[in-house]
Amino acid sequence: MDLFLGGVTTYAGLRDALVEHGDFGRTGMGRLRDLHNALRLGAKVREEISERLNDHGIGHLPPALPGNQDAEVRLYLKNTPVGELITAVLEPTRRGDELLVGAVSGRGGDAESAEKLRLIAQIVGGR
Repeated sequence: MDLFLGGVTTYAGLRDALVEHGDFGRTGMGRLRDLHNALRLGAKVREEISERLNDHGIGHLPPALPGNQDAEVRLYLKNTPVGELITAVLEPTRRGDELLVGAVSGRGGDAESAEKLRLIAQIVGGR
């Protein structure tokens, strides 16, 4: 699930890379810094990166991007099944509760959704 970003020079290209990797992947903050054409990962740059990702329908974990270039982050496409599951965990709603229960119980979810939920639980739990 590591994203290969060699040759990716735009946020649209990053979105395409996520599509190729099942709408979810890991990368380092240094790669995002380089994609943003920044020298350092100060608070303003991290905020700008987060905004640009959001503009392209890309969410990230942790919700506050770290300032360490070696830190690993998870990226996901928001309007996809995996994005909806992550949103259901981070921003609880009744609809999200139903989505989560369906994903793990097999009601309204398939084996792939259940596996993605397991991965999300590991990510959110920091394991």
